Amino acid sequence: MLADPCRYRQALKGGNVRKTFFWLHLATGLVAGVVILIMCVTGVALTYERQINAWFEHRDLHYQPSSPGSPRLPAEDLLSKVKEQREGANPSSLVLFANVNQPAEVGLGRQTVLVDPYNGAIAGERVPSPAAGFFRVMEDWHRWFGATNENRTVGKALMDGGNFIFFFIVLSGLYLWFPRKMTWQHFRPSLWFRRGLSGKARDWNWHNTIGVWSWVPLVLVVGSGVIMSYQWANDLVYTATGSPIPQLKGPPPIKGKIGDAKGKAKGPGGPGGPGGPGFGFGGGPPANWDGLNAAFAKAERQVEGWASIRVQGSGNVNAPFNFSIDSGDGGQPQSRGTLAVNRTTGEVEKWSDFSSQSLGARLRSLARFTHTGESLGFWGQTIAGLATAGGTVMVYTGIALSVRRWYAWRKRRRDTPEVLENVA
Repeated sequence: MLADPCRYRQALKGGNVRKTFFWLHLATGLVAGVVILIMCVTGVALTYERQINAWFEHRDLHYQPSSPGSPRLPAEDLLSKVKEQREGANPSSLVLFANVNQPAEVGLGRQTVLVDPYNGAIAGERVPSPAAGFFRVMEDWHRWFGATNENRTVGKALMDGGNFIFFFIVLSGLYLWFPRKMTWQHFRPSLWFRRGLSGKARDWNWHNTIGVWSWVPLVLVVGSGVIMSYQWANDLVYTATGSPIPQLKGPPPIKGKIGDAKGKAKGPGGPGGPGGPGFGFGGGPPANWDGLNAAFAKAERQVEGWASIRVQGSGNVNAPFNFSIDSGDGGQPQSRGTLAVNRTTGEVEKWSDFSSQSLGARLRSLARFTHTGESLGFWGQTIAGLATAGGTVMVYTGIALSVRRWYAWRKRRRDTPEVLENVA
């Protein structure tokens, strides 16, 4: 990430340390260039995956909210209305939103029905987004280099390695970007795009300008990717903060993003877990919802300004109701908490939010959503997407500059004998 050809020549005269970083920066960029390019292109494509899928899933619903100020049906009544309309259905989960224009979501096994929260009428079923297939392909390439089945281990190692090299390139790039003379005259050429440039000069300018403006978001995006890719990096987060390292519980999920709730491991709504196949239609013990109204009221009062509240059903009449309360947009772990409410007494048994976790656990949970920018909301996603798009340009300009340099070297070697002969 050097500003111009003159600065490049100065860099090589800047001592062994700078030379070493330059050649490592160049060599690693060439080795991992294709992998990094695929990673950046697919990352840009996945920027608004959650919002696009949600739009497709709801666009055909003809949901009409009740008049302003109308109260929602009590939670138990809402579930009863659903069972009346779907014979044999055993609701396995319920999600309510603070937004009056959003329907409630009731899980029926693998199906999710969207329900008018004011009268209990089923507005429709949440169907897979037609864009989901595209995003699945992008994710396969982003995480596994497009590999499938047993080849995913190799694909994952390749992409993880490329991401690690990208992290080194980003860090070393800032060091190489700084001029030897710290004056505005030397900084200015690489802080903004310059008009009228072409060829090598244009590539240098783009490489430096995009690199410096993208540096902070790329450090966060790529660095959080390293944490998710390698167990040693994951453990380092806990060790560096003096936090206990959590023990692994079985193998990690093989689908979905690392750390993402969309992973298909066993769990609520997943195969073999509560709400899985058959749970909503008599294939398993029906959930007991007695006492839900009082418990839900407690959950609503727990967090002021909540955006969504989810409760998972359980057939155990002695188990508490477990609520997931989110005051963010769905991609911000710092805005989430879990609440356990005794179904008999309606008293809170346990409340756990972001602040109650260890510093290491908080940083680790942020890493997943910092990788996509979601931890900072829509604008965080946008910044992460733009920085990743900048990464694609830097890969192109970096390779182009290397090719130009190689051709120049070949030309010098070809011309040198002729020059010596003329001198003789």
